Amino acid sequence: MSTAPVATVPAPRTLPKSVALHRPAELVYADCDETTGIVAFTAASHHRPGQRNTVSLDTYTGATFCDCKASQTGGLYWHRCWVVAAWQKHQAVAEARALTNGALLRFGMKHGRLVETYRQRIGRVGEYDAVRLLAARWEYRQRRAIAATPLAA
Repeated sequence: MSTAPVATVPAPRTLPKSVALHRPAELVYADCDETTGIVAFTAASHHRPGQRNTVSLDTYTGATFCDCKASQTGGLYWHRCWVVAAWQKHQAVAEARALTNGALLRFGMKHGRLVETYRQRIGRVGEYDAVRLLAARWEYRQRRAIAATPLAA
């Protein structure tokens, strides 16, 4: 009799209990990088009083990263569970969400030009324009994903 390995489906990851104890509003926007599409938020550290953890969201892939103790050991913690919701509640995303499709394209192109102009003239990007550019790109991808979803029969 053969003892061939049996393929197993990984168990679904359960949410940590800490998710129910926290809210997206506890994550404070910190920074963004429009070249990589990463936005960063901070939250008070439970394991290191007086310090803050940084959790990041890759707005292109949806991947999350955190420097908290649980993430360093491969665990999932509330910071990573709520970072997408915190980004969706950011004012720049709310602005982009309220625009029509045409206005969203103009908004994104405008902030893209401003970001490039600042980079060429002063060597750095204005935070206001960078976060709005990322928000416009995020909203554009969200709308494209919804448009590509087939309707139920």
